Parts: sequence; C-alpha cells; structure tokens
Amino acid sequence: YLGSYLPPPSSTSEREAEQLAPWVGDTTSLSPLLEAYDRRIAEADAAYESLSAQQAAFQGRARQLTAENERLMAEVKQLTSMAVSRAEEGDVGLGLLGGEGSSAKVLEMEEKVVLLTSENDVMVDECKHLREEVGRLQGQNTTSAQQ
Repeated sequence: YLGSYLPPPSSTSEREAEQLAPWVGDTTSLSPLLEAYDRRIAEADAAYESLSAQQAAFQGRARQLTAENERLMAEVKQLTSMAVSRAEEGDVGLGLLGGEGSSAKVLEMEEKVVLLTSENDVMVDECKHLREEVGRLQGQNTTSAQQ
C-alpha cells in the first residue's frame, strides 16, 4: 500500500531526503495517516449516500404534496364556483355541501389548501437545501479522491 504512494528512493537526492518531514519515509507513521484518510473518504461517501437517499425521499414527498395541493386547489375552485352560481340562482338555502354549515366547510377546506401549500413550500425548500448539501459533499469527495 505504501509503496504506491512513496516516491522511489532513486528519485530523491540526499539533500531532498534531508528536507522531507521525518514521517514521510517512516512507514510506521505514514500508515495510520493513510488509514485515517481512507476512513474519512468512506465517511464522506456514506454521508453522501445518506443525503442522496434523504433528498430522493423529500423529492417524492414534495411531488405527492404538490399533486395533492393542485387537486385540492381545483376542488376548492370548483366548489367556490358552485357556491357562487347557487347564490346567484337564489338556491343558497340548500347549501354548497349539504345543509347548514356549508360556508364553514368551505372555509375549512380553504384553510387546508393554505396549509398544504405552506407544507409544499417547506418541502421544496428542504429539497433545495439537500441538493446543495449533496453537491457540497460531492465536491469534497471529488477533491479528496483527487488528492
């Protein structure tokens, strides 16, 4: 292992050998450093994989919330237009969703839509932050591997 990283003995002059740090040629000192370096690379790889999995999960959840949000928004628009048309026809007594408290149900549904929209925004922000973190880890991993 060390042989592939140490320069060949013939390539350094005696003067250069004297100027090198003492641990460069000492395999008992260098080996633990290389092992620690390998462990650090493995940790960075594991962190990258973990964040990639989290990002994929958040993206899937964000897509679900977006679809649900769009469906609920369409439903609210439809129910609101039905309520307006019934009110214009003078059929307010029947209620939009059947009987008393229909306006409360519409308000509740609108509140749910607002809540889902805010949840969706949070999930989109979280995905953005995870993408940035994954990119940062990829850069670190690439830099570490090149060294």
